[in-house]
Amino acid sequence: MNRALPLCALFPVHSSPFLQNSFLAASSSVQVCRYLDELDILFEALDHSKCISKVVFDLSLARGLDYYTGVIYQAVFKGTTQVGSIAAGGRYDNLIGMFGTKQVPAVGVSLGIERVFAIMEQVQKDTNQVR
Repeated sequence: MNRALPLCALFPVHSSPFLQNSFLAASSSVQVCRYLDELDILFEALDHSKCISKVVFDLSLARGLDYYTGVIYQAVFKGTTQVGSIAAGGRYDNLIGMFGTKQVPAVGVSLGIERVFAIMEQVQKDTNQVR
C-alpha cells in the first residue's frame, strides 16, 4: 500500500520534488507506512469535522521531549496578540509505563493558561479602545 502519493496532495503550497521523493522513498518502510496511515486517519477526521482549513501541517515542528511516539501538535492564536503556542501535546504511548507497570496508549495536551489570559487581556484592551 503506497500512502505517500495521497499525502503529497495535502502539501500543494509547500510540496517540492524533494518532499515528494522523500515520501515516495520512505513509503517502502513498514514503520513509515504506519505513520502515514495515522496521518491519513487524522486528516480524514479533520476533514469530516470541517476544521481542516484551520490546520497547518508543519513537518518542521518538533517537541523537545523524548516520550512522544507519534503525532505532535500545537495550537496558535491567530490574532493581533502574538504569544506563541497556547496549547501543545501529542501521542505518547510509553510515558505511563515509565511510571507504572502497564503500557497504556495515550495522547495529551497542555494549555498555556498565562498565554490565554494575555490574549484575553489584550482583546479586552482593544475592545475598550474602540468604544
